[in-house]
Amino acid sequence: MDEFHQALTRHSAPTLATYSYKFDEELRDRNIIFGYSKELCDGIYSIILFQRHQFDEQVEGYDFRIILQRRRLGEEVYEGAQNIELHNVLKHVFKLEHFPDYFWWHVDDPSGYGGALEDSLQYIEKYGIPWLEDLDSRSLDHVPPEERKEFADRLSDLASPMISNLGYLCIVEWEHYKVRLYKKLNGDRYSHIVYILGSRLDPPTKFFYIMLIRNGSKDDLDFASRDLYCHFGGWLFEEHKDTYQLAEWCYSTTAELVENIQDSVEKLQTYAIPWLEDSVSTNPYESG
Repeated sequence: MDEFHQALTRHSAPTLATYSYKFDEELRDRNIIFGYSKELCDGIYSIILFQRHQFDEQVEGYDFRIILQRRRLGEEVYEGAQNIELHNVLKHVFKLEHFPDYFWWHVDDPSGYGGALEDSLQYIEKYGIPWLEDLDSRSLDHVPPEERKEFADRLSDLASPMISNLGYLCIVEWEHYKVRLYKKLNGDRYSHIVYILGSRLDPPTKFFYIMLIRNGSKDDLDFASRDLYCHFGGWLFEEHKDTYQLAEWCYSTTAELVENIQDSVEKLQTYAIPWLEDSVSTNPYESG
């Protein structure tokens, strides 16, 4: 068992179990993300994710962050959905000003996991769980439905036609704030281009980024069959300097959104799609 997983099992799982949270294997993403879930009512689940620090796919050091989510199974659009880092709730809801807007629990080596997890659990118990389980709480970085619709509409109008001539189909998945384009390749392989919408609190900013995935399923979340996975604009494309800084496209107006979508599609067609569809392409990194 991975050292981080061992530490979670030893230090976090017993405490979370007292609040009826159970380790959920379906939330696990390799040895990077581990999750605990609890059904609140009527198919609504509260979820606590622990994510190790990483650069794209590669684990980097031992730091970790905590993400709070609330989802309703079977509903793409659930207005009570949550997806926010714990420290942002601590700072902006409970006014714990010593937490910065960008924060990871720092760990020097695996022996420090215990102390850091115990420290984080104090905040999870006192602030995170009560806030997450309050069905009236609303995420501070929640993207309103009309803005999510605009994002999807513009992608459908611009990106989908430009990429559909290459054989890609478009799917909107609001529960996960994403729009996905996928294509059946030769053999049992599928390629996925996933646009993910997000926002930040300070300063208020909307942005999107793109994940590139190749696996053996129409479902991009089928981790077991994945053989390629990359945050577009990351170090995989470092040799292309004009894409290296485009890991996120930020916008505040419709005109900027349109411009950014057009730019992202041009970069996808030039750099990403040929790599993604090349059967000999392999991950240029090793996960921890």
